[in-house]
Amino acid sequence: MGTAEISLIVSGISAVAAIGTGVITYRLATRRFDHERRLADLDAVRLVLDDAAGAMQRAHSEMAQINRLIAQLVDGAWKTPSLRDEVRAFDRVLQLLDEAAARLRIRFGSEHEIVTLYEAAVSNALEFVYRVAQVEQEFTTNSPTSATK
Repeated sequence: MGTAEISLIVSGISAVAAIGTGVITYRLATRRFDHERRLADLDAVRLVLDDAAGAMQRAHSEMAQINRLIAQLVDGAWKTPSLRDEVRAFDRVLQLLDEAAARLRIRFGSEHEIVTLYEAAVSNALEFVYRVAQVEQEFTTNSPTSATK
């Protein structure tokens, strides 16, 4: 075996090593990209869920405040302007709930269980506002101050 043949063998081995290194580098880069993509997707899911949970928590707090005002109403300390202000503030919360529901539908699809449950909660919040309006109208119509007007 001459030096030309040895050079040819060494060149072949070097070429195979370079190709192997390139393949390995490509596979590692692809794995890293896939992993980073999965992490980014998880972060996006967390963000959507966190925003939806925050909107739901805010709705819960507003509903609790409205319930406290209604309890005052039942106790005879009716403050219509306060209740109306709270209901107006709750309108903004309803917008946040709707926005969060839309983002959940986009992220998970409209048939996903999370979306279905969230939309049911939003529907309950809308029903709550409707009931509050009925209570307010009933007490405003039947209050002693409205009878003297």
